[in-house]
Amino acid sequence: MATKRRRPEVISAPEALSAVSTNMLRHPDIIMSLAVVGVLMIMLLPLPRFALDVLLAFNITLAIIVLLVGMQVRKPLEFSVFPSVLLMVTLFRLSLNIASTRLILLHGNEGPAAAGEVIRAFGNLSSAEVIPSDWSSSSFSSSLTLWW
Repeated sequence: MATKRRRPEVISAPEALSAVSTNMLRHPDIIMSLAVVGVLMIMLLPLPRFALDVLLAFNITLAIIVLLVGMQVRKPLEFSVFPSVLLMVTLFRLSLNIASTRLILLHGNEGPAAAGEVIRAFGNLSSAEVIPSDWSSSSFSSSLTLWW
C-alpha cells in the first residue's frame, strides 16, 4: 500500500516574516551577533552619502533614547542591559566615524556636502556660521538669564 505524500504547506510572506521575527525575539544572542556583523559591514564597505546620513540620524536618535531611559530608571536592575547597550551603541558610532572619515577623504574635494548633509550641518554649526546675530547681542543674553 502506497503512502500518500503530503504537499508542503504554503504560507504567505507576512506569516513567514512574523514567524521569523517571533523566533528571533526568542534568541536575542542572534540579534546581537547580527548587529555586530552589521557594524563590521559599515566599517568595511563604503556607504553612499544618503545611507550615512540615515545611519547618523538613527545613531543620534538612539543615543537620545538611551539617555532618556537611563535618566528614568529608578533601580539599576530595571536597565541591567545598559553595559551591553552602551557597548553596541559605542561600536556603532565608531563604525560611523570610520565610514564618514572614508567619505571625507575620498570625496572631500567635491564640496561641503561631499560626506553627507548631516556632517555638513554639524560642520556649519560647529564653525559658528549659522549662529544668528541676535545671539551675540546683550538683549539676547539678558533674556536668556531671565529665562533661567
